[in-house]
Amino acid sequence: AVVLLSGRASRSPSHPAPAAATAPAPSPSASVPSPDGPGEQLLAAKAAAESWYTAKAEAELANMASWGGVEYARALSGAKQAGLAMENGAFEKAAGLYGEAVDILAAMGRAKDARLADALAAGEQALAAADRKRADQAFSLALAIDPQNQAARRGLRRAATIEDVAALCAQAGEIAKNTPGKAKTILLRALALDPDYTPAKTLLATVEAEVGRRAFAAELGRAITAFGRRDYAVSREHLAAAKKLRPRSSEILELEERLDRAEHQAALSEILARAARAEAGEDWAAAASLYAKAAALAPASVPAREGVERSRKNQAIYKALASIAAAPHRLREAGPLAEARATLLQADGVTGGPVLAKLVAKAKEAVATASQPVPVILTSDNQTEVVILKTGRLGRFTRRTLSLRPGPYVLLGTRRGYRDARRSITVSSAPEAANRFDIRCEEEI
Repeated sequence: AVVLLSGRASRSPSHPAPAAATAPAPSPSASVPSPDGPGEQLLAAKAAAESWYTAKAEAELANMASWGGVEYARALSGAKQAGLAMENGAFEKAAGLYGEAVDILAAMGRAKDARLADALAAGEQALAAADRKRADQAFSLALAIDPQNQAARRGLRRAATIEDVAALCAQAGEIAKNTPGKAKTILLRALALDPDYTPAKTLLATVEAEVGRRAFAAELGRAITAFGRRDYAVSREHLAAAKKLRPRSSEILELEERLDRAEHQAALSEILARAARAEAGEDWAAAASLYAKAAALAPASVPAREGVERSRKNQAIYKALASIAAAPHRLREAGPLAEARATLLQADGVTGGPVLAKLVAKAKEAVATASQPVPVILTSDNQTEVVILKTGRLGRFTRRTLSLRPGPYVLLGTRRGYRDARRSITVSSAPEAANRFDIRCEEEI
């Protein structure tokens, strides 16, 4: 039931009021109300008392005694005075005092959230000032208002270490300029105790920036030093480490460009040196391959282009000389012999070594031998028509002496009624060679 009291609404409690331990109930000796005004005043006073006990029970559930302070004490005092007024029969006064006490508790309930926010803010300010005592008080008050408040619980945990954390932060600040690496280690210890301590986080960012700057300068210096001694692999290793620290540094980009050019030139020089060694060793195939590789790496390189042309030309000459020595019999024909003589003329313009000298000597010997005819004796039965393929027709004879250049030949004999005779011979320039051959058709058809 709702009872209007001096403009206030008081509700009947949903549970019986506690025993009158705080505010005593009216004594039996209180004057008995008359049927008119005093009776209604008593009822109003009792209703106000019930409202008080209900409000007080709710305040106790809200742990208001722990955080209500002076206002809560004033509400209790007012309720006590109301009880005394009831005992003295001053029902109207009692109802007013109970109503005021209820209003105080209601106002405190409405201000609960604001008080919680104020307590939390005070706790944070105390933490910022590294004042453990004030932080403990503020966050304890916040927990009294809201026992489940996580910010208050976290604040109390931080308060337990705030003085140590602040001391570590101060220690790091003193040495940050000269030994930022050591300061960083101390700050990490501080943040391990309290990850939310803003001064430590701010100083750590500054210290890490200085550590990074010094590390960058050191790595860049090592890269430049290695570059100066042409140790490009080591230079690039330190440059990569510096680039991780400052990827967009103009110094990094400049040194990278210099390294690229230097490594490109070093690679070209190394290939050209290998090609020159192959050339000196008369390995023209390897030299041509290396010069071609150098030309692909640096198309504008004159030594590479000229090396490709020279190596391929000499490779062809060496190959031609080797072919002459390997197949001297080909020289019995005018075309191959002329080609061999032209090759020897080309070889005269080549600056070579022992390989070239040996090939030229063998080729000259083969050409000289092929150019000097030797006597050859052919015998037959005077019935067989004899032809030397690719050389000439000899006709019939019993014995015939010819002058032929050394090399292989094919004799062909034909006779009516007989199977053709074919014989391959080799004319030798060796002094002990007889060079005597017989050709005749003997198998009748």
